[in-house]
Amino acid sequence: MRAIARSLRRSLGAVALTGAACGAAPTTIDTGRPAVVPPLVATAEVAADPLSASALMADVGWLAAPEQRGRGSGTADEVRAAEWLASALERAHVPPWGGAGYLHPFTFERASLADGSAGGLGTSANVVGVVTPTDPIDDRVVVLGAHYDHVGERGGAIHPGADDNATGVAVALGIARHLAAHPERIRRTVVVAFFGAEEIGLLGSWAFVRAPTVPKERISAMVALDMLGRPLADQPAFRLATRLVGIDATKSIGVDGLRERPWLEAIVRGACAAEGHRAVTFDDLPEIVRGAVERLSLGRSDHFPFEQSGIPAVIFGGGESTDYHRPTDIVATLHPELLATRARVVARTVEGLANRTIAPDAAQRIPGSRGP
Repeated sequence: MRAIARSLRRSLGAVALTGAACGAAPTTIDTGRPAVVPPLVATAEVAADPLSASALMADVGWLAAPEQRGRGSGTADEVRAAEWLASALERAHVPPWGGAGYLHPFTFERASLADGSAGGLGTSANVVGVVTPTDPIDDRVVVLGAHYDHVGERGGAIHPGADDNATGVAVALGIARHLAAHPERIRRTVVVAFFGAEEIGLLGSWAFVRAPTVPKERISAMVALDMLGRPLADQPAFRLATRLVGIDATKSIGVDGLRERPWLEAIVRGACAAEGHRAVTFDDLPEIVRGAVERLSLGRSDHFPFEQSGIPAVIFGGGESTDYHRPTDIVATLHPELLATRARVVARTVEGLANRTIAPDAAQRIPGSRGP
C-alpha cells in the first residue's frame, strides 16, 4: 500500500502541472492583424462539428508540429502561435473583446536561466476573443482559458507539447467555434482566453486578472483546461492504483474547484454523466494520499490566479503522463476520441455556467501564495 501511495502522490494530481524556465531571448509582440498560416482543418469540417476528433486533432497538429519548436514562453515561436490563434478566432467570427485587438501583450522580468542565459525583460501575450449570446440574462461573463505556450527547446531537443497544452487550446478553440455558430445556446457572454507564459509561472493568467480585459466583478466563473488528450495520469505506475480505487482512466477526467460549490459540482458532474465520463476530484482519492496530492497540485495551472482573485474557477485536466515535459509529448501519443469526449464535457459545462440564472455562491479561496 505504501508503494501505491507513493505512486499516487507522483501521478494523480489531476492538475499537477509544473512550470519550467526557458532560455530564449524576449521578442516584440505584433498586435496588428495577423498574417499567418490558416488552421489545418478544413472550414467545412469545422462548420459541421468543431468538437469532432478530427477537427480538434488538426489544431493540435499545427500547434505541436516541429515547425512551432515547442512554443517556448516568451519566444518568437510563442508569438507565432499567438498570431495563429488570433487568426483562427477571426476566421471563426469570434471578435476580440471591446474591439481592442486579439493580442494583449505583457512583459515580465526573466530570472537567470538554467542554460546560463542572463535575465532581462521578457514579452508574451494573451489572446482573447468573445462570444456574445443572442438573448443575454445579465452582463456577467464566463471565462474559458488554456495556456498555449510550452517549454520550447531544451538540450537541443524540441518539446512539442502536444498534450501540454495543445489539447487544451484545441478544445477551447473548438468550443469558441461551436458557440459562435450557436450563440442561442448561451445566455451569458463567454470570453475565450489563451494564456501565454504559463510554463514560467502562470504569467499570462496573472496578467489577465491583474489588468483584466474583463472587469473581475463581471466574471461569474472561470474554466481552465490543461492536458486533455491522454488517459488520466497516464503512467505505468498509476494503472494498478486506478484499478484499486475503481477509476477507469480512459473514461475519467481530473477536476479541481468543485469542493463547497454544489452549484458548480452539479453542472460538472451532469456534463460528465451526459458523455459517459467521470469527474475525478481530490475527494475521490484514498485519504492516505489526498492531502499530499492536493499540496503538489496547488497553484500549478491557470485557474489559480482567478481563485486567488475571488473568482470561482474549475480546471479540467488529464494529469501528468510519462511524456510530461519531454520531447516525446507528440501527437501520436494522444487519444483523439477521448479528447473529443472531454471537449463535449467542457462545452456542456461552459453552456451550463453561461445559462445559470442564480448568482453563484461566494468563491472558496484556495489557501497559499497569492502568486508572483
